[in-house]
Amino acid sequence: METAVRSRKKKWYERYLPFIAQPPELQLSWLVAACQKRKLSIDELTPYLRLLLSAENVEIDEDLQTVLMKIDGDTSVRFLEIVDIYDLPRLIKSLPVLHIDHAYIALRKVMPSHEKNIRKLVDNVFYAINNRSEVIFKDIATPPIKGEMAVHFQENIERFQKILDDEAFLRSMYPHAT
Repeated sequence: METAVRSRKKKWYERYLPFIAQPPELQLSWLVAACQKRKLSIDELTPYLRLLLSAENVEIDEDLQTVLMKIDGDTSVRFLEIVDIYDLPRLIKSLPVLHIDHAYIALRKVMPSHEKNIRKLVDNVFYAINNRSEVIFKDIATPPIKGEMAVHFQENIERFQKILDDEAFLRSMYPHAT
């Protein structure tokens, strides 16, 4: 009898708990439900996804990866559409499987007009994609991109490939340096 009362209180407590105080599993389940219902717009869901991705703890990163393994492909695409450019590298890193479609969605993100260092944001997205899958990065880099992609994409991808080449050269010269 006591366990039934405790479980009801726990469900009641979790149900009315503010989003920020919930564990990542409950936050993610709420976000998945909100994405599937499509009652809230992308702008309304962005702060909630930012709160989910905002924790700096390594434990939470591992929890986030295990929690994100439970979502389907449509929801992961919706999350990529919802997330803003600042949290995009962390979401890419946390996704269980990265497809080339996910990379294209990430590259279509609009840069904020107030941002002064756009190259750094672009490089962070490129690093996240490259760290997850070099094959996908090479696939998005080789074909000529037209239409929907960000402005100056070819210039940015060539510059980033030069950065990767320089890093590889430095690692070959100084293999023990970190």
